This record gives sequence, C-alpha cells and structure tokens, in this order.
Amino acid sequence: GALPQKCERQHKYGHQQIDFQRPLGGGLSERLILVPRTVWYRVPDELSDAVAAAANCATATAAALIRSAGPIAGRIVLIQGAGVVGATVCAMARAAGAEAVLVCDPNADSRQRSIALGATHAAVSEPELLLPFGRGADVVFELAGQAATVRSALTSARIGGTVILAGTVLPFGTVAVDPEMVVRRMLSIRGGHNYHPRGLGAALAFLAGQGRGFPWQSLVGREYPLENAA
Repeated sequence: GALPQKCERQHKYGHQQIDFQRPLGGGLSERLILVPRTVWYRVPDELSDAVAAAANCATATAAALIRSAGPIAGRIVLIQGAGVVGATVCAMARAAGAEAVLVCDPNADSRQRSIALGATHAAVSEPELLLPFGRGADVVFELAGQAATVRSALTSARIGGTVILAGTVLPFGTVAVDPEMVVRRMLSIRGGHNYHPRGLGAALAFLAGQGRGFPWQSLVGREYPLENAA
C-alpha cells in the first residue's frame, strides 16, 4: 500500500516488547525472525557501520520527507530544527539542487554542523534567514516539534508553498491556525511520520552515492560494544 508504515497490523522491530507470537524481534538481536512481507536491504559494502547506523531511521525519514515535498531543484528550502533528521534533510536538499537551504536552530553547534552538511545559511530566527530573499520559503520542513515553530512554519512559507510537519511526534496541545491565511496563500500542509520501505532503500543509495562526500561521521557521538547495550 501507499502507507505501509501505518498498517493496522504492523510490527516495528525493536519498538515492541518481545512476545511468544513474535520472538527475536529486537533491534539488538544477533538473529531476527522476520514477519511476513518484511522489506529488508543489504547495506552497501562501501558504507562504514557508523555511517550506516543512521540510515534507519534518520536518513530514511529524511528521504521520505524530501519525497513528500515534491520538486526541490531551484527552490528555497527552510528547515526548522537541525537535529540528525534536519541535518540530513540539509544534505539531501542541497544534493537535489535547492537554490538555498536555510536552517533555523537556537543551538550554535547544530547550526555549524548543518552548514557542513549542506546548509547555505543558518540562523536563530526565520525572518533573519528569509529577509535577503524578499519572500518566503518554497518548502518548509518543521522538525523542531514545538508550537512556536509550527506557527512560524505556516507564516514562513511563500504563496503556493509547501509545509511539511514532522517534528511533533509527541502531543503538546493545539496550535491556532487561521484557515483564511492558508486558503488565500494556497499553502499545502502535509504530515510526515516514519517512512515507506522505499525510504530506507533511498537512504542507503544516497549515503553510498550522492551523499558520499558529506561528513556523516559528525552525526555519531560515541560507539559502544554490544555487551554495553544496557
């Protein structure tokens, strides 16, 4: 289907407690019992473990969000929140030919990392980023998951722009939306959560191909042997 990640009888490896019906489903298991219709990919030999580690799920999530945003080439892209997913969206948007990749994040280290991973501009506030362009962003990725950034995402998009909401994975209340503003400015608002299996395939292909030159190692803080998993 179009949304297998929302299957009514889905199984998420490593997310659910092991039971007798589906044993050996943990993400740190030496062996897995695959449930029917599971999609899996072989990691390309040229990818190190550290680079491949983020493919599931940060890189795959970023690939799915880029896909849902439509054409990126020649467009102004605004990314709110430069965590691992945000930094990866920077690299993918830049590789896709975006005119500008703007990153908004209050953390200086995150902004610096996003520049290394493809952002062309980084700042604390959206108006500061958009002012030189004289218009809003063509595509806005809200990845910070805060009420303030969701509101800003809607006002930062240009007429006819697209807003991708993917940061609010936990409930935090409601955000007031002026429907007239959405209608008159002809905005497209889409939610993104998890990803289609093709997103994982796209992530691995990107890391081994177009994205090979980006410093993915900077996204890995530390490595631990399996015996220290606890």
